[in-house]
Amino acid sequence: MRCFTRPPVADDYLAALQALAGNTPAGLVFHGAVLDASAAITNWLAGQQYFWLIPVPANLLSPD
Repeated sequence: MRCFTRPPVADDYLAALQALAGNTPAGLVFHGAVLDASAAITNWLAGQQYFWLIPVPANLLSPD
């Protein structure tokens, strides 16, 4: 979990994603951010061969 002291910007998300990415396959379920709104993040993700981001919309409710 990563907590920011202010609202995060694209560079904050990129730093977190880059820290998680490695040379082994990995996936990340991300809830609540529209990361595809940033060209920098979209381009970085497109270049990752072993890292998959699974976005979950903020308004998606879990069943009770």
